Amino acid sequence: MIDFLFPTEGMGSQTLRTVAEAAYGGGDVFEISRVLKDIEPGDKDAFEKAWIDKAEDTEARAKKAEAAGHTRSAMKYYYAANQYWRMSDVLLTIERNDDKRERFIKSQECFQAGAKYNDPKIEVIEVQCGDETYEGYFCHPRPRLIHVCKKHSDPG
Repeated sequence: MIDFLFPTEGMGSQTLRTVAEAAYGGGDVFEISRVLKDIEPGDKDAFEKAWIDKAEDTEARAKKAEAAGHTRSAMKYYYAANQYWRMSDVLLTIERNDDKRERFIKSQECFQAGAKYNDPKIEVIEVQCGDETYEGYFCHPRPRLIHVCKKHSDPG
């Protein structure tokens, strides 16, 4: 099993990032632990396959929840799948750049699918940088209630 709470190697360190993001909807700590329970440190193929399997399963759960009209659950599953797709490519090298690109696209698709249900709204935007255009996200702020009271003077 890979120790992600006190990592001593790269797989654990990469997983710790995902565990930290779980608090914000980027997965589930118990699911993450189950993904790693049978993987030996250094087994990159098993690590990659386990994360692909978890990403596919979680994305399928998102689509099922969405089809049933359970948009809050769908959003959470899509966000988790986004992170699991990211984890499936963290150890890939330049020789596997096509696979890395494919996983990046899957990750983006899942994030955007979840973002459409987010409250407050998350909007996909384009950011121009020189001759290139990048996709980005504008996270609308949560409305704040401000209570204003008129100060009463003491006639006293």
